[in-house]
Amino acid sequence: MGREGCVHCGKETGEGDLYCPECEAISGAKKPRLFLIFGLLFSMLLLSLTGLLLWHGGLSFGSLSLDWIWGRPVAVINGEPISRADLKTRVKGIQAMLEHQYGRDLFAGQRGE
Repeated sequence: MGREGCVHCGKETGEGDLYCPECEAISGAKKPRLFLIFGLLFSMLLLSLTGLLLWHGGLSFGSLSLDWIWGRPVAVINGEPISRADLKTRVKGIQAMLEHQYGRDLFAGQRGE
Protein backbone atom coordinates (compact mmCIF):
# COMPACT_ATOMS: atom_id res chain seq x y z
CA MET A 1 0.00 0.00 0.00
CA GLY A 2 1.50 3.31 -1.06
CA ARG A 3 1.63 6.58 0.74
CA GLU A 4 -1.63 8.41 1.13
CA GLY A 5 -2.21 12.14 0.99
CA CYS A 6 -2.82 14.60 3.79
CA VAL A 7 -6.50 15.01 4.63
CA HIS A 8 -6.08 18.78 4.83
CA CYS A 9 -3.75 19.75 1.98
CA GLY A 10 -3.19 16.57 -0.05
CA LYS A 11 0.61 16.40 0.40
CA GLU A 12 2.36 13.09 1.01
CA THR A 13 2.15 11.70 4.52
CA GLY A 14 3.74 8.82 6.33
CA GLU A 15 2.05 5.45 6.30
CA GLY A 16 -1.07 5.56 8.46
CA ASP A 17 -0.85 9.32 9.11
CA LEU A 18 -3.81 11.55 8.32
CA TYR A 19 -1.94 14.87 8.22
CA CYS A 20 1.42 15.93 6.83
CA PRO A 21 3.86 17.35 9.43
CA GLU A 22 3.02 20.97 8.48
CA CYS A 23 -0.76 20.52 8.75
CA GLU A 24 -0.39 18.50 11.96
CA ALA A 25 1.49 21.39 13.55
CA ILE A 26 -1.14 23.89 12.34
CA SER A 27 -4.20 21.83 13.30
CA GLY A 28 -2.82 20.74 16.66
CA ALA A 29 -3.90 17.15 15.97
CA LYS A 30 -2.55 14.77 18.57
CA LYS A 31 -0.96 11.50 17.69
CA PRO A 32 -3.19 8.53 18.44
CA ARG A 33 -0.38 6.86 20.38
CA LEU A 34 -0.40 9.53 23.07
CA PHE A 35 -4.16 9.21 23.47
CA LEU A 36 -3.83 5.44 23.76
CA ILE A 37 -1.13 5.74 26.43
CA PHE A 38 -3.22 8.25 28.38
CA GLY A 39 -6.26 5.98 28.13
CA LEU A 40 -4.33 2.97 29.39
CA LEU A 41 -2.80 4.87 32.32
CA PHE A 42 -6.17 6.36 33.29
CA SER A 43 -7.83 2.92 33.11
CA MET A 44 -5.09 1.42 35.28
CA LEU A 45 -5.58 4.19 37.83
CA LEU A 46 -9.34 3.61 37.96
CA LEU A 47 -8.89 -0.15 38.27
CA SER A 48 -6.38 0.23 41.10
CA LEU A 49 -8.66 2.63 43.00
CA THR A 50 -11.60 0.26 42.54
CA GLY A 51 -9.44 -2.60 43.79
CA LEU A 52 -8.49 -0.62 46.88
CA LEU A 53 -12.13 0.12 47.63
CA LEU A 54 -13.08 -3.53 47.25
CA TRP A 55 -10.10 -4.65 49.35
CA HIS A 56 -11.18 -2.36 52.19
CA GLY A 57 -14.73 -3.71 52.13
CA GLY A 58 -16.21 -1.28 49.68
CA LEU A 59 -18.02 1.96 50.26
CA SER A 60 -21.67 2.78 50.17
CA PHE A 61 -23.05 6.28 49.99
CA GLY A 62 -24.23 5.98 53.57
CA SER A 63 -20.73 5.46 54.93
CA LEU A 64 -19.02 8.02 52.70
CA SER A 65 -18.77 11.20 54.72
CA LEU A 66 -16.15 13.76 55.60
CA ASP A 67 -16.09 12.44 59.16
CA TRP A 68 -15.19 8.99 57.84
CA ILE A 69 -12.46 10.41 55.59
CA TRP A 70 -10.94 12.58 58.34
CA GLY A 71 -11.27 9.81 60.95
CA ARG A 72 -13.35 11.83 63.39
CA PRO A 73 -15.65 9.91 65.75
CA VAL A 74 -19.38 9.70 65.01
CA ALA A 75 -20.21 10.67 68.58
CA VAL A 76 -18.59 11.30 71.96
CA ILE A 77 -20.46 9.78 74.91
CA ASN A 78 -19.17 10.49 78.44
CA GLY A 79 -15.84 11.53 76.94
CA GLU A 80 -15.49 8.25 74.99
CA PRO A 81 -15.28 8.66 71.22
CA ILE A 82 -17.45 6.26 69.20
CA SER A 83 -16.10 5.37 65.76
CA ARG A 84 -18.29 4.56 62.78
CA ALA A 85 -17.20 0.89 62.95
CA ASP A 86 -18.20 0.69 66.65
CA LEU A 87 -21.56 2.27 65.85
CA LYS A 88 -22.23 -0.25 63.07
CA THR A 89 -21.28 -3.13 65.39
CA ARG A 90 -23.60 -1.87 68.13
CA VAL A 91 -26.49 -1.32 65.68
CA LYS A 92 -26.08 -4.84 64.28
CA GLY A 93 -26.12 -6.25 67.82
CA ILE A 94 -29.31 -4.39 68.71
CA GLN A 95 -30.85 -5.43 65.39
CA ALA A 96 -30.02 -9.09 66.12
CA MET A 97 -31.63 -8.85 69.57
CA LEU A 98 -34.80 -7.29 68.16
CA GLU A 99 -35.00 -9.92 65.40
CA HIS A 100 -34.62 -12.64 68.04
CA GLN A 101 -37.51 -11.17 70.08
CA TYR A 102 -39.90 -10.15 67.29
CA GLY A 103 -39.00 -12.41 64.38
CA ARG A 104 -36.56 -12.47 61.46
CA ASP A 105 -38.74 -10.43 59.09
CA LEU A 106 -38.76 -7.37 61.39
CA PHE A 107 -36.25 -5.46 59.19
CA ALA A 108 -37.39 -6.90 55.86
CA GLY A 109 -39.01 -4.86 53.09
CA GLN A 110 -39.74 -1.15 52.98
CA ARG A 111 -41.05 -1.01 56.52
CA GLY A 112 -37.85 -2.49 57.88
CA GLU A 113 -35.58 -0.04 56.10
